[in-house]
Amino acid sequence: MESTSTQFEVRKPEVRWIANTNGQVQFLSLAGVSWLTYGLPFPSPEAGILFACDALNLKGYTNHFTVLSTQIGTMLVKYVGTNNGGERLSVEICGDGESLDSMWPYIPSPFGPYTFASWPGEVGTSDSPAFCVQPDTDLNRPIVWLDSGDLHCSFEHYIYFQPSAPSIPVALKRISWELSMSAINSGESPNLDVISAPAPGARILAIDVPANNPQWTNRMDWFGYYMITTNWFQ
Repeated sequence: MESTSTQFEVRKPEVRWIANTNGQVQFLSLAGVSWLTYGLPFPSPEAGILFACDALNLKGYTNHFTVLSTQIGTMLVKYVGTNNGGERLSVEICGDGESLDSMWPYIPSPFGPYTFASWPGEVGTSDSPAFCVQPDTDLNRPIVWLDSGDLHCSFEHYIYFQPSAPSIPVALKRISWELSMSAINSGESPNLDVISAPAPGARILAIDVPANNPQWTNRMDWFGYYMITTNWFQ
């Protein structure tokens, strides 16, 4: 019995995947909890970093499709302070390997499409990383007086094309970015209330880079209520 083979032409769509750092590092009180945040919480057009895709070329594909995104990364938060006994100590919170940020797929923004200068966005989303700046929370106990706090995180945000279901989403491009921000205590309360110099903020490391489907080992949901990156009250 002779075997035959068939060749299929796989044409990956093209897209431009762009971003713009948009936020300001600021203190914010939400639901009785104090935060240091990069941009306003989601949903907001004043989020820390905005993402958008445009120039989508389907290479002749005419059926239904979906464009979506996901973000993976790592995050480290370090608190320094004292406990009830006056002992000085530190608490670190860090992930184990690359983690899925928030959900799959990443939630689209109700404020999209965005327009960045001459970039007309067709799909938009955003991120506003934050960390709690008050002591005696689920994340920094047994600290009851905070002296300093630092957040360092880095992310890869992927844009995907998914043909008519059932099908597997295919990553097209990625954006790499990172954020660092710190705060100290002026001594007026147990909370961190002074943004540390030099001025912190986000930095885009790579943009519109061709990508393959990423892998992750866990989720950032374990950060819980007191530290999340986008979907604040989901």
